[in-house]
Amino acid sequence: MAVRQVLKQGHMLLKEKCSEVDRVDSSVELVIEDLRDTLTLFQKERKGDFAISAPQIGYPFRIIYYQDPLRSFVLINPKIIWKSDDMVETTEICCTCNSGNKKGVKRHKLIRVEYCDEHGNEFIEKFINELAFTLQHKMEHLNGKI
Repeated sequence: MAVRQVLKQGHMLLKEKCSEVDRVDSSVELVIEDLRDTLTLFQKERKGDFAISAPQIGYPFRIIYYQDPLRSFVLINPKIIWKSDDMVETTEICCTCNSGNKKGVKRHKLIRVEYCDEHGNEFIEKFINELAFTLQHKMEHLNGKI
């Protein structure tokens, strides 16, 4: 099990735009395993965290791991290609933020994301509500914005 320490707000890596993943190799598989193990431990310790991004555990790559009781998946090089005009104000839980959560954040209710999985398969998928909010937040981590 490879549980990594989660970097806290203010860390230099969290302020940098992450690099795209050119190909999925053993080093990328290791990052994904570390993301899964770290998020799984966080979910046992506290409720509300459903995703984690590579920079949050010290890897400067464009990778997000999502896990809830019904589904888990990896997004490599995710890119929002469409977003609804409908915005929702939400409170976000973030293991990186020093306060633990961010209140009053406005997010698009519906987004369409282009990404690859850990096998190199390409997807375009629509996400709505909480999952859309979570992915928008994690993509901010990939872009050095928190």
